[in-house]
This record gives sequence, C-alpha cells and structure tokens, in this order.
Amino acid sequence: MDWDERVERAHYVEAGLWSYKFNQCRGVPLTTWVSTFRGGMSCTLDEDSCGQARGGNNASHPSEYHFPVPTVIAWGVAADNPLGLGPFIIADFIEGESLVAILKEPESEILRSDLSDDDLDTIYRQIANIMLQLSKLNFPRIGSFSEMGDGSVTIDSRPVTLRAHEIVSHAGVDVLFSLASLILVSSLPGSTSTTYSLATEYFHSIAKQDQQHLCEQLNSVDDEDDAKRNCSSRRLGGFCSKDPTPGAARIRIPCLTGIKGYFERFVRALEEEEKRRRGGELAAMTQEGAAQELSNLMRQSMADDKFWFNELIYSSFDGPDSMPWVQLRAMIPHLDDLATVSEAEVGDFVKMKIEP
Repeated sequence: MDWDERVERAHYVEAGLWSYKFNQCRGVPLTTWVSTFRGGMSCTLDEDSCGQARGGNNASHPSEYHFPVPTVIAWGVAADNPLGLGPFIIADFIEGESLVAILKEPESEILRSDLSDDDLDTIYRQIANIMLQLSKLNFPRIGSFSEMGDGSVTIDSRPVTLRAHEIVSHAGVDVLFSLASLILVSSLPGSTSTTYSLATEYFHSIAKQDQQHLCEQLNSVDDEDDAKRNCSSRRLGGFCSKDPTPGAARIRIPCLTGIKGYFERFVRALEEEEKRRRGGELAAMTQEGAAQELSNLMRQSMADDKFWFNELIYSSFDGPDSMPWVQLRAMIPHLDDLATVSEAEVGDFVKMKIEP
C-alpha cells in the first residue's frame, strides 16, 4: 500500500512552519523558558508525551539498568508551551555517536562495507546486552505508563506506538482516535483505557487498526481487483495475528533478516552475553530454560520462518504482494483459505472504495 502523497505534502509544510517558528524561538526565548524547569514539573499530558516521559523516568534507576537512559526533567502538552511549539519533553543529553552514522553507507540502507569485524562485534555485544536487560522487564499488562496521584507509575492506558503514528503521518488515518463507521471492523481498537493481558489480544487490536487503515486511507487501493485482494489480505491479517512466535514477539529480529551471515554473527554475540550474565555456568541451565533464551528463540524463529508473522504485524503498509505475505504463503499452503471474506463484505468494501 502506498503512502498518501497529499498527507505527506501537508506534513512537509507543517514541518517547515514548525522549524521556522522554532528558529525564531532559539536563543533568549527558548533558554529563558527552559531555565524555569530546574525543579521539574508535573502537568496533565497527552498520551504520547505522557508515555515517553513517564517511561523514561521509570527506566532511569541506576540499580536496574546498565545502559544510559536520559532523565526527564520536564514535559507538557501544547497548552503548557508558551512558545507555541507543541507538546514537549525536556531531558538530559547523552553524549555518543548515532549507530546510523556508524553502520550505514551514506544515503543508503546498506551496511557499510568498510566496517571492521571488531567494530561490528563490539556494536552487536552492546545491542545484545541492552536487549537482554529489556527482555527481563515484566509488566502486568500491555499498555502505556500512567502516573498515579501518589507519584507511582502504573499501566492503565492503551499502547501508543510508532506504528500507529506512522499510519497517522503517512496515511492520514488516526487509528487511535477515529470514530468512523467501519465495514471490516466489528469494533474499534479500544478506548484510551484499553490495555491487554495477552499478546494475542494486542495483536488482534493491531489487525483491527490495519482494517481501519485500509478503509479510511483515501488511496489505499488502485482499482477493483486491488480492493478485493487487499480486503482479503487484511482480514487474513487478523488470522495471522494469532500465530506470532514468543521469541520474535518479545524482541523483534533486527534488520539482518536478508543477510544470514550478519544474523548469525549477532546471535553469537547474544549467546555470549547470555553466558556472561549466567556467569558461564552452562550446566546450571535446564533444557527448558535454554530453549527460552533469546538467542535460541531468535534462531528458531529464523529457522522456521515464523518471524515473518511478526514482520507482518510490525509493518503498517504491507500489501498482499509484500515480502512477508509472499514468504507466509510459501510457508503455509492454502493460507488464503484460512480466513475468508464473504462476497457481500467484499462487494460493500469495493463499492465504498471505488464507486463515486
């Protein structure tokens, strides 16, 4: 599915206007305002700023993590910003170099060819260490952080994800807040207080977001045949959301899936970090425990190709001919027969999308 070019242009203009306003505020106006937050601030937040700010503060305890997490100093919604720059988060600056600058060829998505093996192993070990620490976090529900009256943090609001923001930014469809009447969606993704106890429940909500996205993006289909195929594939996405594998669901396989050598190198680094964290005592690990280690889960997911289920859930613009769908159809014969859409539903959808 293509992006909506009109939405892209609108965002481009809005970004330009914001940059112009920001440049006007740089210097005395900005520094004077920021200096007022030395003691921190509490206020009512919008969902995105709220989750990021409270999550950052919750993750900055030095006894729990051994990687740099910026301390959030202040945050607020657009109404709290007298400079007119919108919602904000003010946090400590962490010195360092972006991995993008280190790993990628300039103006390309390709891994740099002149990167030494030692540098790559060092980077992989650092990433593996952070992944292992994050994988040990356990929360009672799937959702976003909220702050209680006594200052404690809980999870009682829905997930606000990058995926949902990408649909808003590139398709002009607000899958979190839209109240439109949908043909393919039996119920909306949920209210602001919706959280999930199971990963399967959350994956179903993503499938509903995808169906809403298809219905509401104005240029989501090219013609009648494309409308029929997308209608079927998005319904099938609801079926596929039942089957993601535990390992890839907790930690998405890094963007090494097309390069098996790099994937193996990363998993070896992950195995080394797992062994180091256990103190090197391999004999103390039960067979069941070893099977649940991230390195084994990721290796198994790559071996049986089930990580494609998670790639499908991760992306928001995959059409029926995209790589995840091609690979899943190759893996599961007659996949399209597993979740059918009635002719009446398809007809209603085609009529809504194609006919004036």
